Amino acid sequence: MTSSLVGCPLFVSWHSGKERRLRGCIGTFTPLNLHQGLKEYAITSATKDSRFEPIQVEEVHKLTVSVSLLINFEEANDYLDWDTIDSLLRKGGYKEHISPQFRSSIKVAYNLTVCHMTILLPPLVVKMVR
Repeated sequence: MTSSLVGCPLFVSWHSGKERRLRGCIGTFTPLNLHQGLKEYAITSATKDSRFEPIQVEEVHKLTVSVSLLINFEEANDYLDWDTIDSLLRKGGYKEHISPQFRSSIKVAYNLTVCHMTILLPPLVVKMVR
């Protein structure tokens, strides 16, 4: 792995079934050591996504897991460059009122490169989890 990926922001997403319904997704924009970050966010996204019940051992064999490594950011001029900022704040768990003053205090960067991989968990891994 290249040194630019040794520490990077990442997201881990879990999907269920052939329809690949989202089952959990949590990540961070803070650069993390990949070994520790993947371990932490694989567990966190499976058990702490407030939109879903925690993933149960019995459903692991039906899941795929995706990892997105975020690299190569470009700063935006301001929050108006990105029209989905309120949605992103809500998804991230922000529950307070979102005022124009609050929006203008946000530093926005675009992610120009995402290294993304999806893995169907092999039966051996499923047996180890059980």
